[in-house]
Amino acid sequence: EKNSARNRIHDLALHPEDPHLLFLGTERGLFRSSDGGRSWRGPHRWPENQPVEFVGFLPSPSSTFFLGTRRELFFSKDDGDTFESGFSLPLKSEENAEDIEEEELEEHSRLARFTSLALTAKDPSRLWMGTREGVFESHDGGIDWTKLPDRGLEDTIIHDLLFSDRRGALIAATPKGVFQYHAQEKRWGKLPVGLHRPPASIALQINLKNEEVLLVASGGEIVEWV
Repeated sequence: EKNSARNRIHDLALHPEDPHLLFLGTERGLFRSSDGGRSWRGPHRWPENQPVEFVGFLPSPSSTFFLGTRRELFFSKDDGDTFESGFSLPLKSEENAEDIEEEELEEHSRLARFTSLALTAKDPSRLWMGTREGVFESHDGGIDWTKLPDRGLEDTIIHDLLFSDRRGALIAATPKGVFQYHAQEKRWGKLPVGLHRPPASIALQINLKNEEVLLVASGGEIVEWV
């Protein structure tokens, strides 16, 4: 039972001001701990016991908690007691929705899903959402979203997404490699990271030389790229 898909943990978030308050995003929904993880309450009935793909807090004084299901992003200003809808990934364009067969709609629903959320401490109002259909960007804290161009990306499936405050760069991991977005040119450029398999996850680290290092998890190895 412990290894069943229904018990799978997708993400963990620690409250920025209260180290005893933790949140788990799981396949069964959202769980909450008020004692540092010794005991858990959940899954919460909202949002309808959907799988929760990721959880976290915006880098702002208000400690806004966010939660992402496979197709929707929600925000909470009271530590998960109540939520407001932030963004829903559209299934299809409205003009073609009436002509879509039910099986096709279910297939698109399975494919069109969130994969990651990127933040920047320099501007809490800016957010980026990674999906299986590209990257979306918000300049107002998740209220309105626009899709970034796919030019140069090679594959619109986003495995992971992050923003480098030091470089002011948005970086995405895809099945075709790691890419950086060039905002002025509105295109993506591939980073020359030597990988034997597609990257699954990316992270940033500062080394002893005060250099920013990109860590790329790929297959059974982690590759460092300065």
